[in-house]
Amino acid sequence: MEVDLAQLGNAVYQCGNLFAKIASDIIEVGQGIFYYVVQQARTDAGGIQLQLSNDSGNPLRMYEIGVAVATSLFAVRPLGILIRSLNEIDIRRRVVATHTLNENIDTQHQLDSREAPSLNTSEPMEKITPEAPGAIGSEPLTKNGLIEVRSKGPKPSAADGPGREIGVYVHFPWCLSKCPYCDFFSVAVSDPDSIPHRAYAEQVEAELMARSARMGRCKLRSIYVGGGTPSLWREEGIKRVVSCILSCFEVGDNHPEITVECNPSSFDSRSAEALLSAGVNRISLGVQSLGDTSLQFLGRLHDARGARRALADALGSGATCVSADYIFGLPDRTLQEEWKEIREIADLGVGHLSTYALTIEQNTLFGELKRRGSLPLAPEDRVADSYLAIHEGLTQLGYDHYEISNHALNGERSVHNLGYWRGRDYLGLGVAAVGTVTVDGRRLRYRNFQSSKRYLAIPFTDVGLDPYMPPPRGPIADLEQITNSIAFSERILLGLRTREGLDIESAAAELGVTAFTDQRNRAIRQLVSSGRLQKDGERLWIDARAWLFADHTIASLL
Repeated sequence: MEVDLAQLGNAVYQCGNLFAKIASDIIEVGQGIFYYVVQQARTDAGGIQLQLSNDSGNPLRMYEIGVAVATSLFAVRPLGILIRSLNEIDIRRRVVATHTLNENIDTQHQLDSREAPSLNTSEPMEKITPEAPGAIGSEPLTKNGLIEVRSKGPKPSAADGPGREIGVYVHFPWCLSKCPYCDFFSVAVSDPDSIPHRAYAEQVEAELMARSARMGRCKLRSIYVGGGTPSLWREEGIKRVVSCILSCFEVGDNHPEITVECNPSSFDSRSAEALLSAGVNRISLGVQSLGDTSLQFLGRLHDARGARRALADALGSGATCVSADYIFGLPDRTLQEEWKEIREIADLGVGHLSTYALTIEQNTLFGELKRRGSLPLAPEDRVADSYLAIHEGLTQLGYDHYEISNHALNGERSVHNLGYWRGRDYLGLGVAAVGTVTVDGRRLRYRNFQSSKRYLAIPFTDVGLDPYMPPPRGPIADLEQITNSIAFSERILLGLRTREGLDIESAAAELGVTAFTDQRNRAIRQLVSSGRLQKDGERLWIDARAWLFADHTIASLL
């Protein structure tokens, strides 16, 4: 007797999750995208049939997955259902695997068809990049009623062990006005009261709980709340999220660095007090300029007076560190004017300065104006002169130019950003957030959807949702597996942004790749000869004055 899938309700939904996870653990040569289909359900046999195929319908090769994963997958117990051994596998034009249930699905496990989750088969599964797969034959290996498989792929790295260090990034998308140069995802609102402050905090917390449950033991080094304009978020929202993050991970003796980005237009002494009460110890102010004309050009809501007031309030708050952002290389500004403003910010006692040349991104208002030829821009040599003058001036004032765009007094480097540059895992939470985490032995990079409405509707507390999968089984917009070769390229790309550079041999050994290929050796010799790269043993770094050519230098080494 055929039974409508919806009538089988949550039981089939649970099995669908099982099948979807199996599909994500099968690696196809050629990196094809898997689709899953719960094809058939029969009460007479108590069976559910699964089909796996790639988008072109070509034959697939099945690869081994870890026995621990298989064991957990084949015991679905919440509904009293135990999946028995795999009793049929047929590798033909499509892979068809049939599992049996050890008991019939009774009425207490049924859901009304209107409540049954949708088994959407039209969207692609996660794309998996193969590393070192080992094929298995078409005959199933069973032990104690479970599939037994032996993995020949790479083992989880030491980063999977207890207490590996991570950072957490939380994206707060709302702001009062979209700046014409900003390409971060943001949603402009005219009234801060229209922001779903509480609902967003609750959803970020739910996402955190769902994702962290899969990460194992981790030691928290930093939390960074960016945006948008996080200083618009009510105190109880930030406090709730920070408290939840701290409770999810090991903290250790040193309290994590906790940063919140603030705009002068929505920041004052009361804001600072509320942030510190919520556990924040580092305030990052988007000053950008101390000139009214420049601030108007940049579309900022504050003026020079407001910027100075915000700096004073932040510095008087008792925060462990205050950082200020500054944009140089603006049209109609002289080098002397820019340095005077930066010197004023430094003299106030700001311990960290992030200085950026104005960059025109394509999908911004400035990008559109540039395409039309109606955006005034400073000449490139003038921007380069500003960069070098800022480097020399802040170095003389005792700031450590520790990364291309960042300067810090002793002990005030950004712990969170250093985590990015050194390849540390980071959990991304919130609308449009990006994260890179190690889950089930794989390093994954994901991006959440760029829609606050869609994000707020995600059922993170649903046991059937996999927080590290795309729809329909998960909430992720984009997902990429970071192979060791990709990870090594990123170590070079990000490590050479820092003054210390990187020990290329140590990084390669950690990731199991070759550090010095013939092509890379030739590039290193040429770059060292030209003064654009420094080398001492296995350590490579770029001198601060040569950072102007960093993009070309790094590209030559990848």
